[in-house]
Order: sequence, then structure tokens, then C-alpha cells
Amino acid sequence: MKIKCRNIFLAIFVLWYVNEFICGTTLKAVFGIPTGWINGMVKYLTLGLLLIQIAFGQTYKKKEFIGIGMISVPFIITAAVSGNYSLLSAWMFVIAAKDVDFDKVVKAVYRILFVMIPLTIILRFAGVMEEFTKPRGEAVRYSLGFSHPNQLGIVMFQFVVCHCYLRRNKLKITDYLLIVAVILFIYIAPNSQSAYLSIFAFLILSIFCGECQKHSLKITDIYGKMILLFSFLLNAVSIFLSVMDIRRFPLLWKMDTLISNRFAASYNTLQIYGIKLWGQQVFLYEEERIQTGMVDGAGRLYLDNSYMTLLIKYGVISYLIFSIAYLLLMDYFRKKEQYFMVTVLFMFALYGVMENCMFSAFHNVYLLAFAQMLYGKLGEEKGSLPSSKFFAAILERGKRDER
Repeated sequence: MKIKCRNIFLAIFVLWYVNEFICGTTLKAVFGIPTGWINGMVKYLTLGLLLIQIAFGQTYKKKEFIGIGMISVPFIITAAVSGNYSLLSAWMFVIAAKDVDFDKVVKAVYRILFVMIPLTIILRFAGVMEEFTKPRGEAVRYSLGFSHPNQLGIVMFQFVVCHCYLRRNKLKITDYLLIVAVILFIYIAPNSQSAYLSIFAFLILSIFCGECQKHSLKITDIYGKMILLFSFLLNAVSIFLSVMDIRRFPLLWKMDTLISNRFAASYNTLQIYGIKLWGQQVFLYEEERIQTGMVDGAGRLYLDNSYMTLLIKYGVISYLIFSIAYLLLMDYFRKKEQYFMVTVLFMFALYGVMENCMFSAFHNVYLLAFAQMLYGKLGEEKGSLPSSKFFAAILERGKRDER
């Protein structure tokens, strides 16, 4: 039997997203209930509702079913071996998003961030939430109620991207001024380099992409191909610079210092854990490693590069599946001439060099666009094939003419 539950996806995602947002703050309890307990309950509830949606709320073609199975099996094995579920969670949301308007998902995330970010900051100044500060030289980085200054940076980044995506066909000077204001705020408060540099790059690319689409389809096509190539290079160069001891090369070491030694830190973690086919449990704190019987003397490890996180934590198979699929998704939207979407996906690929966020559905809601490629949905923007509404309008007009 098929249960009529197609409309519950958005409710499931909103419930899960709000919970993830709260877990990224310093809030200890909600109405006296510990946030840790709420987090566990929401995760189990979300899992159950997603399975209901996937099993009973959707129908599948044979090729869709085979494709889902081929990707699901490696992700399930990887999650079981590594104990990390971000990739599998994102994939389950993609499977369950067959009959969902992607723009509605982005709009829901935008509204949540629009309310929750100011609310978190207000609660911080009201004394409800604790402040987490982190020094950078002589400067002090403020989290304003979030668990880490970089956490505030990434939610602000996603807020800006969602705002511009929803207004992608009518961006005005006020939208660009908003981006500049956010850059200044991130620079002053959390001082998250990865966030304000990525937002600045997004500002430049958004303007360039818009101007190209207005004046030259040929240049826009070249732009799309170059962005796709750069995304591949970001992945490949990240891996290359992380598997070598970059400290032996003064110029590369100085470049790495500009992004807080992401590659050198990944190299250190790689030396302790190596690379496994199906992934592994990775403990960044030395105390945790000692408890598991590891005595390496490496101290606190860091793994803030998304590509190396995929490779070390999730293993070679999942890394290859995700990397190839992400490039195919970008190419899918490029061929449909949805260049703004290509730009957005590129920005998360760029952000992934500096933060462990690219494959998380919470940090990168645009992963849910995989559903459009998986199920062969047709968009309605310029460059897309005509939608069912288009054909319905033609038929209706034909009937009126006959009358």
C-alpha cells in the first residue's frame, strides 16, 4: 500500500534542522529538558519518519531503485565502520526529497536562520547562553552564543547564500550591501576567516555570473566550465597538499598559514590514522585516543578540510562516490544553464577546503539538490526543459481556442 505522506518531508527536515541548529549553540536545556536528550530523541524520530517517507510516501522507477541501492550500501557500511552519520543522513534526505520543491526547502532554511541567528545572539546577551571566545593573536573571537566562532561564521554564510539564491533572478544593490554588512559583522565578531573570505568570493562571483548571463551566453558557458574545473582542482589539490609534509616547502607553508594550516593539520592526522577503504573512527583529542589504547603523543589533532575528512573518516569508497557525484551535480545544473546554482555549489566546494562542512546537510542544504538529478526532475528556469505546467498551459490555451 502507498500512504499519502508526500507532504511530511518538509516538516521532517525543519524539525531536524532546528534541532541541529540548537546543538550548534551553547544552550544547555530547553524548558528544563537537556538539549542532549532532545537531540537523541529528535534523531530517532527523524530516522523513523524518513524511513516511512522513503518506503511508503514515494514510488520509484527500476533505475532509480537500483541507483539508490548502489549508493546506499557503501554509505551504510561506511557509517557503521566510522561511527559518523553525516554523509548517510544527507543521503537519506536526498532519497526522501523526490516530490519536494527544492526552493521550498531553501526558503524554510532561510526563514529558520533569519529567526534563529538573531534569537541566539539576543539570548547570549540576556545571559541565557554562555559565550565561547577564542583568541587569534591579540584579537578575541566571539561566538555570540554559538558553540564556536566558526559555527557562527558558517550559519551566516549559509544565510547569505540562501538569501541570494531565493532572489537570484532579481538581485539588487541592497542585496549586495547586505552581503558587505555580513562580511563586516563576521570580521568583527567571530573573525572567521573561512566565512568572510568565502562570502567575499561569493559576492564577486555572483556579480560576474549575473553580468555574464545578461550580455554573453558564450562567456557564461565558459564560466560554468571553468567553475567546474576549479571545483575538481580544489578537491585534488587539497588531497595532494595534505598527503605531503607541506612544512618542507616554505612557499606552500606560508600559503597554508593564511588558511590556519589546514593542510599541515590534515597531514598530521593522516600520519596517525592513515587511509582505509571503508573509513574508521577518528578521535581528535589525545585523551580519547588513550582510552582506546592508542598512545601516539601527537596531542590535539585537527581535521578541518572536508576532502581529507571524507578520505580519512569515511574511507576511499565514500570519498570517491561523493567527489564524483558532486561534480556531476554541478555539471547537471551547468547543462541546464542554471549557472547561479553552479556558483552556489562551487562556493561550498571552496568552503570545504577550510571547514569540515561540505557533506553535511545542515551546513550545506544544497546537497538536497541531488534529488533533482537522481529523479530526473525538470527545472523551470532559463535553459531547462519545459515543465509539466508549461505543457498544461498550452493544452488549456488550445481548448480555449477551439471554443
